[in-house]
Amino acid sequence: MKIRPEDLFADLQDWNEGKGATFQEWLGCYGGIEYAVAFSTLFWPEFQVFHDCVFIASFCDEESFQTWLRCSKGDLAGVEAMVNHQHISDLFMNGSPEGTAEQLNYLGEVLKETWQAKLNLEFPDRRMVVDFYPAKADDLVAAQITFYTKRNV
Repeated sequence: MKIRPEDLFADLQDWNEGKGATFQEWLGCYGGIEYAVAFSTLFWPEFQVFHDCVFIASFCDEESFQTWLRCSKGDLAGVEAMVNHQHISDLFMNGSPEGTAEQLNYLGEVLKETWQAKLNLEFPDRRMVVDFYPAKADDLVAAQITFYTKRNV
């Protein structure tokens, strides 16, 4: 059974004198265009190619690249996976996990789908892989996402 976002926020049903609220109504009260624009960069990030690797666009550092290349013994996919990995909890409250494992996992799965779609769109000649590692109830920090180019070995 696929989890719906509204299933992850029980208090939405307490809104409107117990009649409940939709996410659109909730966003209308608490959201703002600034947040929407900021979150768009999370769901649809900019990518760049650097030394035949695909990275989140903020990475473009020769020294760091060479360090990761040495650490991975020349495995470019390994460099991509390490540099591009992101703990979902690090996106909020300076890495202090908020929410539940179910909420972090829902967000991670959505990010996996949107990143995969954008990578496939921008790099149709590459075999891009997006991996999501879910949180556990006792380890919320475990929720991580990364991507890399699958190369012929």
